Amino acid sequence: FNSNTFVDDTLGKTSIAFSTIPATGQWLHRRDPLVGKSMVTPAQGELEYEVMLDAKASSGRHGPAARGSTARAVGPGMPAPPPEDMEPGAYKVTMSTAVYRTSTKCTDRDVVAHVEQGQQVQVEEVMNCLSEERVRGLISEPRGWIPLMDTRDGFRWVQQIVRQKYLVDNSWLKSPCGGLAYRFSKEVKNKDERPGEQGGAPWSSVVVGEDQGDGWLKVADGRLLPMNIQGVPVLKALDDGRGVDRTTAQAEDELDRLYRELNRRMEGVKG
Repeated sequence: FNSNTFVDDTLGKTSIAFSTIPATGQWLHRRDPLVGKSMVTPAQGELEYEVMLDAKASSGRHGPAARGSTARAVGPGMPAPPPEDMEPGAYKVTMSTAVYRTSTKCTDRDVVAHVEQGQQVQVEEVMNCLSEERVRGLISEPRGWIPLMDTRDGFRWVQQIVRQKYLVDNSWLKSPCGGLAYRFSKEVKNKDERPGEQGGAPWSSVVVGEDQGDGWLKVADGRLLPMNIQGVPVLKALDDGRGVDRTTAQAEDELDRLYRELNRRMEGVKG
């Protein structure tokens, strides 16, 4: 036995050659040249992937680990399906982490940069690294791979930024002014002083934006709205149709994240 063949929707029929028979049930990290016909072009390059042989009973001079084994590969060309809520898009970093030049077998030598808590990143590709129990994402700036989720305990390094509708609510603040002024930065006093709707959102109106996770909402043109004034909520997340108030759900998610982070720090787990 010196090769195994599998079929992938991206690469078509591909042959993997081994000089020795690897142990079954264990993941192997491979980096092979890719030359020949493929279902996509170009058909030349380098393929980095992980492969595991699953032993199946068969007869022959090579034993049960030879013919009849099947190969499953995970890599940039052949990703295992990531969790449904992990997809390319904008994310906020909730736990500082290193950025790696490789998607698997990451070591300190592979670190090219760092992203800090609160930083926004754009994830272009998501890969589920089964053998390392990590879901990783390729970010555009700084270019490289970061951990998104630990599949063992569900811990996440990022939170997806979702645009959502909010009601501009004056029921608690009871302000005499006509609406909530936009801000040019995350400073309450840095207001847009223009009159009317040019400078602010009228009370009881609906705005669409991205919760920045720090008490601010960013709208489409980049301006910001405070979610609380003097400790009083002025933006209320509208129900998204699932029957759960988004503000409560986000608070529960944050408490769960903090709990997982505490456990990981006690255990000394790294990304």
